[in-house]
Amino acid sequence: MEDREKLILNNMITGINHTIDYITAKDEKTKSNSPIEAEHIPLWVAWTYIVVLMTIACAGRLWLCFRTNWMMFFIGGAILANNIADHDRDKINGRATMPIVFGIKKAVNFYYFLEYMPYVAIILSVILRFAPICTILTLGTFPWVKKNVDKFVANPDKQKTFMTSIFNFHIVVATEIVTMFIGFLLHF
Repeated sequence: MEDREKLILNNMITGINHTIDYITAKDEKTKSNSPIEAEHIPLWVAWTYIVVLMTIACAGRLWLCFRTNWMMFFIGGAILANNIADHDRDKINGRATMPIVFGIKKAVNFYYFLEYMPYVAIILSVILRFAPICTILTLGTFPWVKKNVDKFVANPDKQKTFMTSIFNFHIVVATEIVTMFIGFLLHF
């Protein structure tokens, strides 16, 4: 991750922390110590700032996927699975991971998205003729990936189920490589 991306993500998380702290403050002293109160920043401006930074960060990640490979979603899924599995420990240690900032339910929903999105990309790449038609055979891995995703979500444990997210990456990428290679050999 480049320095500017780290800066954007760091500022976004800081903005979220300050905004949530301001909204949930129990007393006036805590509220008055908030940068939002001290700088007279309206809440709509704070939320706009967060949304803009989040949009920039997401656009950067999507651009990276476009420039490299849509399988980067699986890498993001593995990182998110790690954060979901570490949720309780991260909360105790005050870490601002996605499951803590946005909640475990939203993080799990996003995990589903990250694990299933490559299949949409595969379909689109075949339809748009970016990939050989044989690549569509990669969709045959979906039942295994779904089983692994469901297994992890049912019990997000670092020791027992985290490796399913890594396994998903290997299953799909290996299958995609083989099917693309066959497609290129057969010229379709």
